[in-house]
Amino acid sequence: MAKVISTINLKGGVGKTTMTVALAEFLALEHNKKVLVIDLDPQTNATVSLMDEEKWRIKNKKGETIYQLFLDKLPPYSNKFDINKALVNSASNIGGGIENIDLLPSSIDLVKIQDNLLSIAQNTGDPAGVLKKEIDKIPKKYDYILIDCPPNLGMITKNGLFFSDYYLIPCIPDILSTYGIPIILETVGHFARERSLKLKPLRIVVSMYRAQTKLHNSVLQTLEEKANEKDIEKRYPQRFKTIIPLAIKAAEAAEFNAPVNTLKQKY
Repeated sequence: MAKVISTINLKGGVGKTTMTVALAEFLALEHNKKVLVIDLDPQTNATVSLMDEEKWRIKNKKGETIYQLFLDKLPPYSNKFDINKALVNSASNIGGGIENIDLLPSSIDLVKIQDNLLSIAQNTGDPAGVLKKEIDKIPKKYDYILIDCPPNLGMITKNGLFFSDYYLIPCIPDILSTYGIPIILETVGHFARERSLKLKPLRIVVSMYRAQTKLHNSVLQTLEEKANEKDIEKRYPQRFKTIIPLAIKAAEAAEFNAPVNTLKQKY
């Protein structure tokens, strides 16, 4: 069975997508794992980092993105989405594509329907379970499924969390990027209890760290203290000891058409 991990933060620009893509590429190339990346974010950053943008536009027009998956469940209802056609094999811009990475692409059109997804319940049951039902249709060949969630806790994010084993919280060590951690823990915890899910916070990952910044070091200390808080209601997940520094090179290499042949060259 695949381990399913969602990456979430209520603030954009914290390195969430870059981290998701990097995890997929390192798991595939360094550890020989078969990985499926699911892009649930209407910004489509993970999608265009892992596949050619023009090819993505063609798939979008043909209804081969998760937008069509959700659109099918809304009035007037249809059955156009085919997950086997939507999946992109050998995704990534490293070496012309990595055989062990598949991608389920997103679409900017998701913004048109994301506020209507609660009405799915009238037709198909729990609106949070739509994505899982579709994933269950494909062969169970993956070691990991990594889900890049939008920066909110709406129904699209809940579709990712619904069948996740863990969720990962990437953040920059500053006030704005860590401010939403308590509400993430509270809301996701309530969602998991409500549906009897075995969903757990994996850990916090600090990214875009600048060692010379006083604020960053202060927030690191605060995260450490919160992780060891005696009051379980106020306690944060532990953070990974590995800290990802601010790296312009990695951000530039996220451009799909960048000439990249190895992990070392990219990261």
